[in-house]
Amino acid sequence: MHSWSAARTAILPRKTWRPTGRGGRTSSGSPASVPIGQRLHRSIRNIVDHPERAWGTLDHTFDTYQLNYPIKGGSGRPQRAAWLDMESGAWAPQSFDPVAGSLSLTRGFETQRSSSATTWGGLQAAGITWASLTMTWAELAGASEERAVLAGSSAGTLYYFNSNATNDNGLPVRSYWQSSALAGDSPTVTKTMTRLYVDYQADNSSRLTVSVSQNQGASFDAAQSLTLPTASGVSQARADTYTPARYPMFKVESEGFRYRLFRFLAELRYGGRR
Repeated sequence: MHSWSAARTAILPRKTWRPTGRGGRTSSGSPASVPIGQRLHRSIRNIVDHPERAWGTLDHTFDTYQLNYPIKGGSGRPQRAAWLDMESGAWAPQSFDPVAGSLSLTRGFETQRSSSATTWGGLQAAGITWASLTMTWAELAGASEERAVLAGSSAGTLYYFNSNATNDNGLPVRSYWQSSALAGDSPTVTKTMTRLYVDYQADNSSRLTVSVSQNQGASFDAAQSLTLPTASGVSQARADTYTPARYPMFKVESEGFRYRLFRFLAELRYGGRR
């Protein structure tokens, strides 16, 4: 059994520190520390509600600290999160059920995850009776070295975070990445973004969409679909965009697919030159 209070924590203070990785040290020889989270402190401060209900936990599998907190206008329980990569110091914002707004994750903790748990239905199907059962409760539960973060909702449901999942509680996972405005070094010239090359890896055939903005992200042109064939190594796909803009931006997004993106190469034509 795990107490719900075991993973309770407060919102990160403004000066929070983490040790540097890969040999960073002070003059005294001890590991050096660097500040983390400053870029998110303002956004969290502006939207957080009931900070005393926030909670966090450390995911040792992916070496991330996961901070979950309530937001203004929400349910009063955590519906947003900020995940910190302990190695790089990068933060990733998360949201839970942003459409319906009914999912609130009130407490969580990391635990060892069973890989081969036995069910009563499985025993019955195998013709095993209670009297003939010789296994212990621990043996029935199964065991593995895999660990997972479990999170309990305000509705009493227990969830776990699984990086192999393609849906969130039955809803497709929407993933997207958006560039900054490109080619700011030539403000007087209109550019045409002719092509976008994507370096990727995908264990299964996947698909994403590519869209380009002519007004620095205020809106995007109609998206075009880009198929990513199965590739165990790094492969490349291309989208022909042909969109004029003074400072073009692009966005890629998908739902329910699993792939890894490594690099983008945007091909621009400056005025009449390429």
